[in-house]
Amino acid sequence: MFRKSASAISTATRELFKHRSALAILVTLYALLLTCSYALVATREATAGQVVTTLALTLAAPWLFFTLQTVAATHSATRSSARLITSSVLNSWKLLVISLPVIGLSLLFVYLLNKVQGHFPAPVNPAVGPYVMADSADVARPIHWGGVMITSFRYLFFGVLAPLMLIHFWISASHDGLIKSCRGFLTDLARAFAARSLLIYMAGFVIFAVIPYFLLFRTTASSRAWLEIGLFAARLTAAFCLTLFGWIITVRSLSLAKEGRSLATAKDA
Repeated sequence: MFRKSASAISTATRELFKHRSALAILVTLYALLLTCSYALVATREATAGQVVTTLALTLAAPWLFFTLQTVAATHSATRSSARLITSSVLNSWKLLVISLPVIGLSLLFVYLLNKVQGHFPAPVNPAVGPYVMADSADVARPIHWGGVMITSFRYLFFGVLAPLMLIHFWISASHDGLIKSCRGFLTDLARAFAARSLLIYMAGFVIFAVIPYFLLFRTTASSRAWLEIGLFAARLTAAFCLTLFGWIITVRSLSLAKEGRSLATAKDA
């Protein structure tokens, strides 16, 4: 299992950097998505033009996101850049539709988790006054295990379970079509939590999430302003590349794992 997972990751990495036109498309889409998301947050609704801009960005950001995911799932199927862009733009709506059950499940999970959290409030320590610093060494703060468990479930769902479900549904919708992927909904759900899928995803998670996090939030102090700016720019560039490439390689590796299982099933039949 470990050897097959490593082989899928290695093959996905070679395919990504071998198909340079698809790589350029992915980088462009990701840069546009980040720019659109930043503009959406930075734009204030004050004038009529800004309201129109906000509405346009609100529609453009999801469209760019699902187009990017479509290219990530299908970039190895065609060598024509024009065909890849056209098919990804036209088929991106399928990924949105197949994502709706996971979005609904996520909203339900958040609602239920908030309800549960309301029944386990954090205990109030009477020894801690309202003006005592939170990091004071003189006060021993007990661990609220209920809050720890709820936070762990929240991170587990939104960091592992929901992305794995979405990736497998996107791969199925991109390759098999919306109708067939809806019929195989339970099969894709079971495949998402298979041991090989979890192993591939966790390896990719380190690349596209953990390392970029430390690059962005673990700063390196420097006495020279130009060196500080240079290090910051290098960290941003590295985080941009690792997040994009790590995610694309993870999606393609999971697609290869699915294709390998389909081929094995066909041979057995």
